[in-house]
Amino acid sequence: RKCIKMVNLSEYKEYCGELMELIGADQLVMVVQEEHLKKRLRDSGGVILAAVYPSVGSTGSEDSMGDNNTVLLFVLEYSGKVSTSPEDEFGSYERLQVMVGKIRERLIEDADRGSVLLRCLDRVSIEIEPEWNIAGAYNGWSVAFSFER
Repeated sequence: RKCIKMVNLSEYKEYCGELMELIGADQLVMVVQEEHLKKRLRDSGGVILAAVYPSVGSTGSEDSMGDNNTVLLFVLEYSGKVSTSPEDEFGSYERLQVMVGKIRERLIEDADRGSVLLRCLDRVSIEIEPEWNIAGAYNGWSVAFSFER
C-alpha cells in the first residue's frame, strides 16, 4: 500500500513563506476560500501572496492508494478605491506575472531536487491564470498545481 499522507500545514506555511521571500511579496495570507481572503485582507496594500489550504483527494487503486493534493496560490495587488489607468493596470499585471513565473520555476526546481513537499509534483497540472477583482478589490494571478504524497 502506498502511504496516505495529507500535507503538513506547518511545512506548507513555511514553504509559502519561502515563496513570499522569493518574489518579494509584502505579506503572506493563509486562507480557506475567497470570502476568508476578503476578511483577512481588508484593503491591505502591497503585493500579497495568498495561499489557500490544500484540498486532498485519493489517487490510485484500493491496493495502492495515495493522496493527491491540490494547491491554489494568488499573487495580488490592491486595486479598489483607486482609479487606475489601463496602463497602470497593465503594468501591475506585468510585474506580478514575473513573480508568478518565479514561483513556477521554483516549484519545478524543488520537485527536481526531491523536496519532501513537492517530490511528486504533477508538472502538467500547473495552471497560471490572470485574476480580476478577487476578494472584491484585488488583481493579479493565480497558480494552481497538484502533487501526490
